[in-house]
Amino acid sequence: MTNLIRLFGICLFGIGCGEESETDLDLFNATTDTFEVSIATDADTTPQEIELHSSTGQVIIGTAVLTPGGGPVGTEHQLVVEVADTWQGQVEEVIVTVDSGDRGTEEFTLKRDSADPGYHQIDIISVGEDAEIRTDVFTVQLFANDSNPNTTDTGDAQ
Repeated sequence: MTNLIRLFGICLFGIGCGEESETDLDLFNATTDTFEVSIATDADTTPQEIELHSSTGQVIIGTAVLTPGGGPVGTEHQLVVEVADTWQGQVEEVIVTVDSGDRGTEEFTLKRDSADPGYHQIDIISVGEDAEIRTDVFTVQLFANDSNPNTTDTGDAQ
């Protein structure tokens, strides 16, 4: 009988544990938080900055800076996302989706800064054929744990 209880306890323990999966997280920001990145030999390399908005688009919840803001194939772009202090505890994960048109779409998870949980960063190198010309779309996605009661309405906080 004791072995059966131990086995049952282990099974429950195994079911209840594990890391959060992406399905446990909800999109926290607006789907329109994007950069258009020119990939060309004569592209403007000026850094781009956008404001990140709540899911309704009514509240600014952070910023994202892409440096350089464009460039030829082989350019290393650094994306830094800063989530405002009010919401940084709710945002669990930041993902950038890069849509390169005919080249396809890829997702990358940004690394959270160890000293400031509001900062997330990644370096991405543009790939392609030499002298290729295209416009990539970088979509910044903030994800929050759906068990947090404040994640569905960021429009109330100021």
